[in-house]
Amino acid sequence: MEITRATSDVITVNLGPDDALAINNALTEICNGVHLDEWDFQTRMGVDREQARKVLSISS
Repeated sequence: MEITRATSDVITVNLGPDDALAINNALTEICNGVHLDEWDFQTRMGVDREQARKVLSISS
């Protein structure tokens, strides 16, 4: 993984295949496997489940 650009509102990252797989697997597990109440999900992840699923749909 390499951060190629970072501003206050956008971070551009180059991911290798293993990095992308790890992120995809982690998001799949937290969105679909482990049961967390919505408040707990937000607290642990820093985003709501809908936002995490949007990222997951992009990374799949």
